Amino acid sequence: MKILYITGSSRCGSTMLANILGELPGFFSAGELRFLWDRARQGRLCGCGSPITACELWSQVLDRTAATSPGRLDEIRAWQRSVIRLHRTPGVLTSGSPRASSSLGRYLDVLGRTIGSVERSTACEVLVDSSKHPAQAAALLRLGNRDVSILQLVRDPRAVAYSQLRWKPNPDGVRTGGMGGASPLWSVLHWSASNLASDLVRHGLGARHSTLLRYEDLVSDPVGHVGRILDWIDEPRPLSPTPFVEGRSIALGPNHTVSGNPDRFTRGRIEVRPDDRWLHEMRDRDRRTATVLTSPLLLHYGYEMRPTPRS
Repeated sequence: MKILYITGSSRCGSTMLANILGELPGFFSAGELRFLWDRARQGRLCGCGSPITACELWSQVLDRTAATSPGRLDEIRAWQRSVIRLHRTPGVLTSGSPRASSSLGRYLDVLGRTIGSVERSTACEVLVDSSKHPAQAAALLRLGNRDVSILQLVRDPRAVAYSQLRWKPNPDGVRTGGMGGASPLWSVLHWSASNLASDLVRHGLGARHSTLLRYEDLVSDPVGHVGRILDWIDEPRPLSPTPFVEGRSIALGPNHTVSGNPDRFTRGRIEVRPDDRWLHEMRDRDRRTATVLTSPLLLHYGYEMRPTPRS
C-alpha cells in the first residue's frame, strides 16, 4: 500500500483534494488521520455520520491497536502532542533511532500498527492522509517500511487568512459547533511556519517522492492535476469510474474521513471552482498585513504581490 500525505497549512483545499482522490478506484481517504485518537476520545463523527468509536471501519482499527479505553486514548494523545509540533519537525526527520520507551518510539509504534490496520480493513492500494501537519509527515517517513509520497498543497496566504476569519458551521464540532474566527496575524504566521516546515520535509525527499501544488492551479484544472498526481505516484489513470462526471463537476459518495473541513460531509454532485472571494471582500488592512508578513514566501511560491481581482 502507498501513502499519499498532503501537507501544508489550514484552509489550503486539502479536504477537497482528498475527497476527489478518495473517489478513485483503489484509493481510500482517511481525512486527517492524525486526529483519530483525539476525535475518538471526544465522541466526534466519522465522515459516514457515525461516531468514530461506533463506525464499522474505525472501531475495527481502534480495537486491533488496543486504542479503545479513555486512558489508552489519552496516553496516545500525550505521546503525539509531545512529538507532533511544528518546531519539532526537523528533529523528527533527523533524529536517530528512537528508544522504544520514548514518546517518539511509542507514537511511531501506534502509528505503524494503525496504518497496517487501515490497510487490512480497506484493502486499498493508496491511503490518502490529509493531516497537513509537517511533523506528522516526518513521522510517517520514520516508519521505514512504507512507500510514502508527500504532496505540499499551498494556497495564497491572503485567501487562507480571509477563510480563517469566516465562521463555518461544523456538524462535527461538538464543542464549538463551527470553525473560523482566527485573526489575520495568527493565520499568516501559522501559514508561514507550516509551509516552511513542509518545504523542509519535501526537499529532504526529492522530486520522486514529493511535489508542490498550488490550490489555485488545482481548481483551475482539477481533471488535469488529478491525472498528474496519479502519474507522479505511478498509479494508472482510471478509464471508469472517475469522480468527474462532467467537466469540473464531481460526484461524491459516503466516506470514512476522521476529521477535516466540514465539506467532508458533502454528498452528491458539486463543482470544483476557485474560491477567490478574498480579492473582493477582504479588508484592505488585513490584506496589507498578510502581504507584508508573507512577501518572501509569496514570491517563492509564485504569487503576485498585488493580484488583480477578476470581474
